[in-house]
Amino acid sequence: MRKRRVIAALATVVAVGVASIVMAVPANASAGAYVEIVNAITGKCADVAGESLVPGAHVHQWDCENHANQLWRPEDQGNGYIMYQNLLSGLCLTATPLPGGYTMSQNACVTSSLSLWRWEVADSAGHEVLESGVANMCFALDGVFSARNGWAIVLHDCANTNGQYWRTDA
Repeated sequence: MRKRRVIAALATVVAVGVASIVMAVPANASAGAYVEIVNAITGKCADVAGESLVPGAHVHQWDCENHANQLWRPEDQGNGYIMYQNLLSGLCLTATPLPGGYTMSQNACVTSSLSLWRWEVADSAGHEVLESGVANMCFALDGVFSARNGWAIVLHDCANTNGQYWRTDA
């Protein structure tokens, strides 16, 4: 009987120790954790419009509310790129070609340059850009910089501009 108590106590100590180590790891550092993709200047999130579940639904910036349509799981592709899968729809962040450019949408998670992303340091202040698998194109607020809800997110030539500074928040 005493032996069982000692084993149970030891198991409890080990479990508490493991839990404290796991809890010390930042949420966005672990593979598969959902994050918000946030413009570092506007503080607004990449948001699937209207909480849509439909492939091709538009992704724009919106107030960060930690809703499922604003949460994205990074999936390492093993080649320096990641894909972002939306929690609500299960679809992936994708650049959609249009005449004259690209807009952001959610689509089936298929490995292609249009759905591959990697983080790059933009400047000495530590800002980062989210570079697309499409050569030298970055995740960007469209046109003239705006902090308005619903402002379009597009691909644009990578540059050191406010509309291209992004980060992830757990």
